[in-house]
Amino acid sequence: GNNTVALSPYDGPYRIQPPEYFLTRSPREGAFNPEVGNVGMPVWESLLEMINLEAIEDFPPPGGDADGPGPPTVHPLWAFHKYITHSENTTVDEADHVYAYGKPKSAQQFVQQASVVHYHQYRAIIEGYLTRMWKNSTGMIIWKTQSPWTDFRGHLYDYFL
Repeated sequence: GNNTVALSPYDGPYRIQPPEYFLTRSPREGAFNPEVGNVGMPVWESLLEMINLEAIEDFPPPGGDADGPGPPTVHPLWAFHKYITHSENTTVDEADHVYAYGKPKSAQQFVQQASVVHYHQYRAIIEGYLTRMWKNSTGMIIWKTQSPWTDFRGHLYDYFL
């Protein structure tokens, strides 16, 4: 489409970004972003409903992804539920925001650390837009606050909540 006449010149991003990204990026004048999102991680109890414990314990490695340019680098059940890397890009050598809190000793710790990452990501998204409101941004809508199925793709709260 023609970005010069669109309601919004872009949508997204949908992957993890460094918090300062939302404070420093400059959308086009007056831009309203109808889709801004994040990756999603269900709470521990919901994850137990989604996939079996054996698959859960095989939680993603740093940079693990089901949606990168190559084959999935996560357990097939994590891939089936569309796990997206917590790295800023799809390259394995990119810093993984979950692992920035240390290597998780268990899947439950992985989920807790991912929840902290998501909190900071949504906080940065909202604060970033608020700091530019009416200067070069007219607002945003969080994309897919709740997923219609059990996945790791961009929800604010999970399917079971």
